[in-house]
Amino acid sequence: MDNMNATVLGRDKLDAYIDRIKSLPPTPSVMLKLLALFKEPSLDTEEVVSLSRRDPALTLEVLKICNSARYRGEENVTDMFEAVTRVGLQEVYRIVMMVSATSTISLNNVDTVLEVEALCRHSKATAVSAEVVAKAIGEQENTAFVAGLLHDIGKIALASAEGIRYRSSAVKNDLQGASLSEWEKKHFGFDHGEVGGRLLERWGFPQEIALAVQYHHNVARAGDPARLTSTVAMADWLAHALEKKTATDASSQENLAKAASSLNLATEAVTILMGRVKEELGRDAFALGRAN
Repeated sequence: MDNMNATVLGRDKLDAYIDRIKSLPPTPSVMLKLLALFKEPSLDTEEVVSLSRRDPALTLEVLKICNSARYRGEENVTDMFEAVTRVGLQEVYRIVMMVSATSTISLNNVDTVLEVEALCRHSKATAVSAEVVAKAIGEQENTAFVAGLLHDIGKIALASAEGIRYRSSAVKNDLQGASLSEWEKKHFGFDHGEVGGRLLERWGFPQEIALAVQYHHNVARAGDPARLTSTVAMADWLAHALEKKTATDASSQENLAKAASSLNLATEAVTILMGRVKEELGRDAFALGRAN
């Protein structure tokens, strides 16, 4: 079987698996539209504000963050346009994306299977890490940020599909030196990257983001150029390292080495990036779910 036929067959199997899942996260339409707006040559602030205002719950959460200790001015902001004036358009983009991603991850009822709060925290930390890595290597930061936010969305789909078989504590007890990705493939036929990447494709996200999510645990399969995939893989590792949850299995270490090589990052450069990520996360209290 040639590579093209194998790819089509793999996609068909993924689609069949996803189609059987009764409860999937909703399409994050605000994220899709905002991502498209920020790719426009001339960005219209009014369009960004108008888009964000369409979801009252989103607006309320964004305003809450803009009135948190990090951004607080003399008076509270009460409107999205005021929020843009207070913190800037780029920062509003980051906040809206984070809030939207959190809603997408949290709305699915998988709390009894996954540690959803911890997953949201890690996803946000990975987004910030991806932004830092992208800036350091001269890649598009906004795209890396979104890919980092959604890199683990496949875990939500797997948790919904598999229920108790995917319970965090059970998985941890059964890994036996394998990576989570290897364990998922053995038990379900796909890992969360593959499921998440295909889900993003079906939602209409750009191909580069879908591929980065699909292969963030297997950079070697991403082909060339794989800079966004490597950026997300590196960001995921940095976020886990700062959470003191770095995987030590052989495949995870090999994936990290491949990502670093793809980005031309020596060991000392990775150490410097970790310091920058730690500093950025320290400023971004809301990235770790600590806005007040």
